Amino acid sequence: MASKNKNLLSIGDKVDLYLGTGPVYLSKLEDITQSGNLLVSIPTYQGVPVNIKEGQGFQLYFYRTNGRYRVNVKMNGYVKDGHIRLMELKPLSDPQRQQRRDSFRLPIDLKVLVTNIEETENESITEDVSGSDKTEQVSSINLSATGIAIASRHQYSLGDRVNLQIYLNWPEGNSGPIELIGEVRQVTEAEPFEKGFIVGLRFLYLSNDTYSHLYRFIMSQEQKRLRQKRLVEGD
Repeated sequence: MASKNKNLLSIGDKVDLYLGTGPVYLSKLEDITQSGNLLVSIPTYQGVPVNIKEGQGFQLYFYRTNGRYRVNVKMNGYVKDGHIRLMELKPLSDPQRQQRRDSFRLPIDLKVLVTNIEETENESITEDVSGSDKTEQVSSINLSATGIAIASRHQYSLGDRVNLQIYLNWPEGNSGPIELIGEVRQVTEAEPFEKGFIVGLRFLYLSNDTYSHLYRFIMSQEQKRLRQKRLVEGD
């Protein structure tokens, strides 16, 4: 890491490890070597230690009061610190602050499956929602390339993380959902005489490809809406 950013990460920081697909694993920075490599605790998934192959590249995220940071890292291997086995990660980039990209919100009703995430230290955030009794089917209220608002009967708390399966049904003929992890940023009660809550979620770990896919979908739906509006108004 460059000297200007080397002090951003501190021993004891909680970090998220994202391999590009699948779960996001929770870990902790235990030490920093003289060469600048990061020694982190081995995360677990469903009670089993996660095995990350030597040489594998992935992303490490950590948080500061001014936002979230990302570091590209490579798995160097396993080391022992006393009786504790740790992963040694080599940073491949300086910490980069993740920019919050404002995005147009499209009013739209989509089928969404929401699954609660059990989040405890050194346990993973799982995206396996099949057969889960914690999964709730809801409808979206609006969608942007960076977040979604849903109508839910469950009262979430700020900061809760959920797995999302959003059925865009786009491009035409593609019936599979797009899978994302969301963090609850806003919760309000629904209108009087309606049971439930309006929940605003921001997408986490959003890749450029997924962002572009969502953006193209939203723009296509907005253009379609404007064409229909012109037809109705006789323009």
